[in-house]
Amino acid sequence: MQAWIFQGNPDYFNINEYLKSYNEIYWSVTHKTHQESIKIGDPVFIWRAMGSKKSISGIVAYGEVSELCKPKSQVNKPELLSEKLWKDDSKEKTEIKAGVILKEVRITPSDGMLTSEQIILHE
Repeated sequence: MQAWIFQGNPDYFNINEYLKSYNEIYWSVTHKTHQESIKIGDPVFIWRAMGSKKSISGIVAYGEVSELCKPKSQVNKPELLSEKLWKDDSKEKTEIKAGVILKEVRITPSDGMLTSEQIILHE
């Protein structure tokens, strides 16, 4: 079993709103080798990038793979894609999505997110 880190950049996608709105999500998987390696039940950590507004970066959610990688036109629950959360003309880098059931969501340090600063301190 492998663990995965899926990254979201708040400059392009409203990651906070997406994670707060659903307990099951879909995430883009760009590399073909990863698309083929991801398995049901694999642990997934969601990393929020800093972005240009210097948001606090770090792990903001934890879950498990619930649906294997496939084109978004074939996902089991297309209503969870939330394409309206993409900002301006931002485009997804791939149409391939993995389904994730969220176990924990911690958007802010006061919620208990694991910040990049905390990670650096424990290297």
